[in-house]
Amino acid sequence: MSDVGSLYRFTANIRSSAVGVHQRLSAHIQNSAVCAGIADDEYALVLAQRDGGPLRLRNWSARVFKPAAALADVSITVHGLRHSAATAAIRQGMTPVQVSRILGHSKPSITLDVYSHEFPDDLMAIGDDE
Repeated sequence: MSDVGSLYRFTANIRSSAVGVHQRLSAHIQNSAVCAGIADDEYALVLAQRDGGPLRLRNWSARVFKPAAALADVSITVHGLRHSAATAAIRQGMTPVQVSRILGHSKPSITLDVYSHEFPDDLMAIGDDE
């Protein structure tokens, strides 16, 4: 029973920490965008280098993501995190079109090719009139 309680407390701490990190990161991004004069630019990059250029995944992953994952004692890649986010969105009830937009897929069929096993099987209900 204590293991369940410990796990619950650990999860609650992670969630509250994540909210705090998200709030600080959002404020930092907003402040940086305002300072850079791109706050109203709908084409501005969400994550960019200091000079405003595109952020290279390999560099960011090595410098930021991997050390953060090591500090958090989790074993996940950026791509694994992307899959986890897509799976969570599907399990929350988002449609393939919505998930494909989040992931930047050019067509929802790409999303379905990768994640079709995650969508509920509604065919089982066909013919069940009970």
